Amino acid sequence: MEELPKKYNFQERENYWKKYWEENKIYKFDEDSNKEIYSVDTPPPYVSADHLHVWHIMSYSQAEFIVRYKRMKLYNVFYPMGFDDNWLPTERFVEKKHNINKKTIKRSDFVDLCLKETKSWAESYKKLWTDMWISIDWSKTYSTIDDNSRKASQISFIDLYNQKKLFLQDEPSFWCSQCSSALAQTDLEDKESIWNLNFIEFGNISWAEKLIISTSRPEMLPACVWLFVNPNDDRYKRIIWKKAKVPLFGIEIPILSDESVDINYWTWLMMVCTWWDKEDIIK
Repeated sequence: MEELPKKYNFQERENYWKKYWEENKIYKFDEDSNKEIYSVDTPPPYVSADHLHVWHIMSYSQAEFIVRYKRMKLYNVFYPMGFDDNWLPTERFVEKKHNINKKTIKRSDFVDLCLKETKSWAESYKKLWTDMWISIDWSKTYSTIDDNSRKASQISFIDLYNQKKLFLQDEPSFWCSQCSSALAQTDLEDKESIWNLNFIEFGNISWAEKLIISTSRPEMLPACVWLFVNPNDDRYKRIIWKKAKVPLFGIEIPILSDESVDINYWTWLMMVCTWWDKEDIIK
C-alpha cells in the first residue's frame, strides 16, 4: 500500500485532478447522448477588466451548485461559457489600453483589436475558473460577436419581424457626448447630491384647495406644462382633468394622472416641464 505523504501537496493534487478531468472529459456535453439535457445559460461577462476578484467566482457559484447536482442525477448537462465582447465596456477598454480613439481608425482595425483583447482576457478568465474548479465545457465557448452569435441574433430578429412583434417607438435615452453613443442604465453610475426642495403653490381654478408641488428645480417653472397626480391617490382623484395656474406666469395647465407619481413623496404632485429629465420627456 502506498504510504500517504506526511504533508499534503494541494498544488500537486490540483494539477493531477485538473489533468484527469481534461483527459476524461468529465464536464463535456455529449451531443450523442440520449440522456435528458439540462442547459445552463451563463450570462456572458464583459471581457474588459484589468483584474479579476472574488466576486467573479461568487457570481458563478450558484450555477455551479446546481450543475453538479444535475450531473449526479445523470443529466446530460450543457454548460458553456461565453464572453461579451460587444459594445461600450469592451470598446472603452480597448481605447484606453491602446490609447486610441475608435473614430480615428478604420472600423475593421478596431474590431480586430477588440477581438484580440477578448481572446486574451478570455484565457485569463478561463484560468481563474479552471483553478476554482468551475465545471464549464470550454469546448462550447462563444463570444457575442462571433459568427454563430450574430447569425442567431439575425435569425431571431427576422423571426420577430415576420411575427409582427417588432415596433418602432421614440423613447428617451442616455447619450454620451464623448462616446457618441446611447448608454444603457448599467453603464451609468448614480451620484447622490444634497438638494433643497422648494415648495411652490400653484393657483387653482374653480376650487378652493391649495396645490403645492415640491421641486429641486424651481428655475424650470417657466417650462411647466402639466401637473401630474397618481390616479390611485384619493386626495387628488377629483382634480384630474381640471386645470391649475402656473405662479408668476399665470398660464393655465391641465392636471393629468400617472401611476409613476409617488404618493408618499412630499406633496404628491409632480410638475412636468417641456424638457429637463427623463420623466419630462416620457410624459
